[in-house]
Amino acid sequence: MSVEVKLIDHGLDNIIQQALKLDGEGVKVGIRRGKGSHDGTDILDIAVYNHFGTSSIPARPFISDCAEKNAGQIQEAQKRLVYRVYQGSLGAGGALAQLGAWYTNVQKGHITHGSWVPNAESTKKRKMMKRPGDVIRPLIDTADMRNAVDWELA
Repeated sequence: MSVEVKLIDHGLDNIIQQALKLDGEGVKVGIRRGKGSHDGTDILDIAVYNHFGTSSIPARPFISDCAEKNAGQIQEAQKRLVYRVYQGSLGAGGALAQLGAWYTNVQKGHITHGSWVPNAESTKKRKMMKRPGDVIRPLIDTADMRNAVDWELA
């Protein structure tokens, strides 16, 4: 007498494989070297000067401040995406892409709307001459730095 066993996993094997692909994976959001320049200075260098400050530029730590202020939202987004991977409605690559794109937008918004040390009067005058009528904001001159924020797999 022979017995035949038929395994019907209803996609469980695929879900497990997708979930395992998330192990140790992540995304990095920030500004990478070579993503542009302004007046001959790499945008990454401009970001570092603004983030940490210089002798003439006050520190405006837009990367670390954004991560700290949004830590809870980041964890919730990760949980929601992992849950969707476990449900089988989203693959690992899609989850990482959604997380990267979402946080890139969060970071760009933080650069634009953060509570930063105001620009010096000389900086305000220079910016007003370049763009009369525009709102003058710290960290925004040409918006090249904000637009250079991107994500990649970690």
